[in-house]
Amino acid sequence: MGMSQKNWKIAFFVVIGIAIAIIVAGVIVLLVILLSPENFCDRPANLPRSLSVSEIAGDVRIEWTRATSSCDGSYLLQYSIKGKPQIEVPTTDLGHTVVQPPICSDMLIQLRTVGESGRISEESLNQNYTVLPLNAFVTNTIITRTDSGIIASWEKPMGLEACDISYAVRFTSEFGQLNEKTTSQSVTVPENKFCLSIRVEVSSIVGFSATRFSNVADIDAEPIKPDLSISSDNPFVLIATWSHHNEDKCSLTYEVTHAVGLDRQTFVVSEPRAEFNVRYCITAVLTIQPSAFDGEHAGRPSFMSTVQYPDNIVFQPVENVEFVRNGLSMTVSWDLPHALNLCDDLYNVTARNKYLDEEGSCQGSSGCIVTLSSFCPSTDVIINPIGLLGNSVHKIYNCMYN
Repeated sequence: MGMSQKNWKIAFFVVIGIAIAIIVAGVIVLLVILLSPENFCDRPANLPRSLSVSEIAGDVRIEWTRATSSCDGSYLLQYSIKGKPQIEVPTTDLGHTVVQPPICSDMLIQLRTVGESGRISEESLNQNYTVLPLNAFVTNTIITRTDSGIIASWEKPMGLEACDISYAVRFTSEFGQLNEKTTSQSVTVPENKFCLSIRVEVSSIVGFSATRFSNVADIDAEPIKPDLSISSDNPFVLIATWSHHNEDKCSLTYEVTHAVGLDRQTFVVSEPRAEFNVRYCITAVLTIQPSAFDGEHAGRPSFMSTVQYPDNIVFQPVENVEFVRNGLSMTVSWDLPHALNLCDDLYNVTARNKYLDEEGSCQGSSGCIVTLSSFCPSTDVIINPIGLLGNSVHKIYNCMYN
């Protein structure tokens, strides 16, 4: 009798199971063959994670980390110096020393991994390096101010006399930065590029070593131009104006102090202009202190100048002139005008009897004694300020009325 439907199903699944088992066994055998050490270690290992270069007593030491592999592979180090033919160093170590390469020579370095069969990796770790002595840094950076601008100068690094060297120079101020590159040992930039302070950083550039060594110097910029101007619209208010080298770029405030002895006026302005009252005497000192960033740099140098009052300021003449005659002498006294009543400025008194063609004089701050052989019938008395921009006073002493 033929097979029943149930038996056919059983036979079908048996055949399918046998086929699957054969396929799985084949895959396992294939993996064992492919993953055997003889085949796996024939390939180069993955590259090391890092490659470093350093100098020790004139030698260049090249080191790297171990490649991630369980096989006993090796490494191929390749480097060239100053364009010479490439040197190949097969090694199982994690480093190699190049003995005393020439100073300032450029090294092109490559590292590859090698499989157990000698197969070399296509990819490589690469690094460029310039051989420099450890103490080869820029020294003695100096900043000077001249009529042509700010000059930064420095000394060439020791040991690099025969090397092609250039310099990266960075000028930094409160409101910006200026970068220059030069092959000489100095560079000049305009003063108006800076605000209150100047920092200069000079870095040597030799081959692949762009910013390896640097030297820093600082200087204060000129706070304002030497163009302080004093003007006035009336005898009791002065107007001071000045300018900064870079006022369009630098947002500065100014602390202005107007001082006469112990008497001071201090105030802060946000523009190069200030008004202040005339305080009594002709000689005063005006100090202008620039600052930036809400006073952070208030310690920067200030500009100081003795105030020279403009010609249009004319103080009022002395007042209430009185005469007291005592024989051959006469005391002349007066009151000082407003704004000068606390000054010790002197006045010159000239008494002249035109009838006798005789003249006498004396000096004083509020009065003095003048002597003549006679003050009659009348004497012209002139009181003239010494050093002040004031008007003279002309009075007549008359024997009949005084």
